[in-house]
Amino acid sequence: NVTDILLYGLPSAIVCARLYYVLFKLDEFETFWDIFKIWNGGIAFYGGIIGGMLGLAMGCKLRDQKILPFLDLAGGAVLIGQGIGRWGNFVNSEAFGCNTNLPWGMTSPKIAAYIARHSEETMGAVMDPNLPVHPTFFYESLWCAIVLLVFCYVMKKRKFDGQMFLFYLGWNGFGRMLIEGLRTDSLMIGPFRISQLLGALMFVFAVC
Repeated sequence: NVTDILLYGLPSAIVCARLYYVLFKLDEFETFWDIFKIWNGGIAFYGGIIGGMLGLAMGCKLRDQKILPFLDLAGGAVLIGQGIGRWGNFVNSEAFGCNTNLPWGMTSPKIAAYIARHSEETMGAVMDPNLPVHPTFFYESLWCAIVLLVFCYVMKKRKFDGQMFLFYLGWNGFGRMLIEGLRTDSLMIGPFRISQLLGALMFVFAVC
């Protein structure tokens, strides 16, 4: 059942991850067909989460399965995938933060070139291309690893269906709310970082 239902969740997650990015970056696409060129980059994590939930809901409905236990399983799996996937940002020299003098600061020619060609308004901070930046990808990967350990412990004491998915939403939202504030390439809605705002809403929802 898990395998069958994932066949609904995975395609839906990929499509929605792309749509989420496109909706907030419409100015990057010159033609309608450019939207489909996903190999050029441009997907968003939260879009994937939303799409995956929609796909799982459809799969569970068609297979006559309860969705909340599936979401509980997905919470742990997503933490693993999210933690590993962030290292793709390191390979691509993207999803980095503002300048830092901390010993683990990172830099590369690609990062320096990105900073040099973007304005202070675009990045939300005064940036020096010659200085290291916060490795925000690593912060999130480490956060996911720590939360996963706690997740595995709490899972043994699960008391109701949906509890572990709420756990994931709350702790992931709290981490993104903090880490996203350091980033310089966030998707924006007006003056707000979308992922930071959504992370805060997820945290409040889970707590409530």
